[in-house]
Amino acid sequence: MSAYLTTENFRSFDPEKITRISYRNLPHWDQKDTCAFVTFRLNDSLPHSAKEDFERKKRFWLTRHGWPTSLGEAEILDRLSPLEKRRFQRFACSRFHRILDKGLGSCVLRDEKIREILIEIFHYAAGERYLLGNYVIMPNHVHILLQPCNGASLKACLGSIRHYSAREINKSLNRKGALWQAEPFDHLVRSVSFFKKYQRYIRINPVCAKLQAEDFTIWAP
Repeated sequence: MSAYLTTENFRSFDPEKITRISYRNLPHWDQKDTCAFVTFRLNDSLPHSAKEDFERKKRFWLTRHGWPTSLGEAEILDRLSPLEKRRFQRFACSRFHRILDKGLGSCVLRDEKIREILIEIFHYAAGERYLLGNYVIMPNHVHILLQPCNGASLKACLGSIRHYSAREINKSLNRKGALWQAEPFDHLVRSVSFFKKYQRYIRINPVCAKLQAEDFTIWAP
């Protein structure tokens, strides 16, 4: 079996199959052997002022669509139709990624040696726990396409990647404490067309963020 994810071995989300859904601050969907587009970011990549602005923009969207300010976001999400929920999540993700592309925070991933640590960890379990798809390592965040395999869950795959990379990067930087923000953004990919859309997003993200070649690493199988 190939270690890498392409359109030939890609598996999309199937609404008829068992899906595990968990919540913390974000919804996390997990379906066996299903491709996911994942974003995870450095812990300091969203300063307080940027976070407040993001929350205001989400609240404005919900208010504009008729939801009262007296209801919390989680309560509204429980009441949204599946279509409305997807529209809201697309809006929120779009605004969130725009903030990340501003390059706020320490941006330790701008250092090529630090990115190499993450790259080695990405490829280490490829073909054993997941098929590895396109990824880009930006100065303060990562976008990656992953498809768990051999019975591994998306949650376990991401947990392992984030745990070991945090340990090794902190060791390299001679620092302690949280490296990654607590929750990643993860989306189960619903079709080949969406898969190609995410591949394209990964390719153009450094261009849209106006980065220099030395500031990021991009990879495709």
